[in-house]
Amino acid sequence: MHNQPISPANAAVFYPYVHIKDHNWLKATLLVYEHLYRMLPVEGEQAPQVLSDDPPFLHEYTAVKLVRPAKLQSPRVYDAQMELWAKLRVDAQRPEFRERFALSASQTGVKHRRKPFYVRPGKFLEMLVPVLQEAELARPRAGSASGASKPEFVEVHPRIGQALMSTLAVACAQADGLHVVADGRFDSLHHCLVTRDLKGVYGAWLGEGPDREDPPIATAEELFEFIVKFGCDLSSLNAIRLFELGTDRQPMRDLLAALRQKVATIPQQDTGPLRTKCFHDAAADVLREWRANCNNLTGFWKAFCSGARVEVGVKSVEKGLEKVAESVLGGATMGAAGGGAVGASLGAVAAGGALGAGVGLVVGGVVHLATTAVVQNQREKTSAYRVFNALEAKGVTIRASTRR
Repeated sequence: MHNQPISPANAAVFYPYVHIKDHNWLKATLLVYEHLYRMLPVEGEQAPQVLSDDPPFLHEYTAVKLVRPAKLQSPRVYDAQMELWAKLRVDAQRPEFRERFALSASQTGVKHRRKPFYVRPGKFLEMLVPVLQEAELARPRAGSASGASKPEFVEVHPRIGQALMSTLAVACAQADGLHVVADGRFDSLHHCLVTRDLKGVYGAWLGEGPDREDPPIATAEELFEFIVKFGCDLSSLNAIRLFELGTDRQPMRDLLAALRQKVATIPQQDTGPLRTKCFHDAAADVLREWRANCNNLTGFWKAFCSGARVEVGVKSVEKGLEKVAESVLGGATMGAAGGGAVGASLGAVAAGGALGAGVGLVVGGVVHLATTAVVQNQREKTSAYRVFNALEAKGVTIRASTRR
């Protein structure tokens, strides 16, 4: 779909709908992004936080501002619509353009029949939809109240609808550094949306080029959503827990960086069984590596018993070690002479004799035990897969495989 890397973003704009129907998709999206913006129609001077027909679960997310209205009145969105209006005003005068994108053209012939595409005039500048209505390229949705100055919905040819919505979405994304995302109702986003190419929107949807795009390129965000969809039970996650998980975005950034290396091996191909298999295989590698990394107990004792000492600053753990050692030695007093290692300090207490040798072994073990624990703790804190640890801590069940 695109051949250029997409820069990371902390938020995304939802395309092309306003209604979010898939609760699990929303949760997965809010794990990747701090906020999700919806292109809601403007009422008065600003868009509402929620719509009257929003599902109840969505009110939780808007209450903690995880889901927000997009800024459709920003200068960049205004300029983008003005440019779109200028192009449509000229093209709508051409008979071939009107014939190509007439409403009847989207409904005739079984092979080319498309579902009706509706847009809300309240999202756009006042002059934008009328220029289409005047050219008979838009009409109020059947059942709309007659005589209304601005119908709630108008029907347009699907490609005109995509051009309208893409203009809004890409302009919003450019203005605030957002990604553009879609739920399962879209197989894949057009390259102009993925790459946030505002200049390419008009030609992409209303130009003379072929309808079929190149196959999509796998993304890290797509792989994560795949793992969550097929490998996780998110029923325990609510809006508050998602908000808490989002307070530190670095773990997710690290995970996405690791997943980008995984998807680099997935060939560019059409959606279908072969592409799905590639995602299952990549997901299996991720979950296997995470399980190996987070199995701290096994790794801890393997490192401890190997006798391989790790270079760490023992001084930083001396106080904690003293308490552990006192417990092990039955309350023996430690002499912490100078700045030496704890093992040397404790060994000096009972130097020589059988007892001294025994104490030396114990103390050496305590030092190695603590240094190994420090290393394992650091590995867990810096692991690229620590997001999955945080999810489990919030009650999410992560299955061993995405294949059910």
